[in-house]
Amino acid sequence: MIDSQYPNDFVSERIQDRRELDIQQEISKSQLMEYLRSWSGYSHYMKEKNIEMGSKDDPVETLIGNTVDDDWIGQTVWPVALLLSVKQTAEK
Repeated sequence: MIDSQYPNDFVSERIQDRRELDIQQEISKSQLMEYLRSWSGYSHYMKEKNIEMGSKDDPVETLIGNTVDDDWIGQTVWPVALLLSVKQTAEK
């Protein structure tokens, strides 16, 4: 739903007991660069500025490629959230 409000026939209750669902993963320099290049903002910027991926004007190349060692390994955390709801049944 676009609207953050639920329809009247749904029950909403926030559960405070948060379980650890986050995904932790090691990521290499090349994986990080691929991830950043998958962002739509990157694609739009590159197209708008007419920049070729991997060129000296590529912001990912400038930010990561030229400043991070090739054998770099980083630790990432991918947050995971679940939204569960139950539709109320009509009372008879």
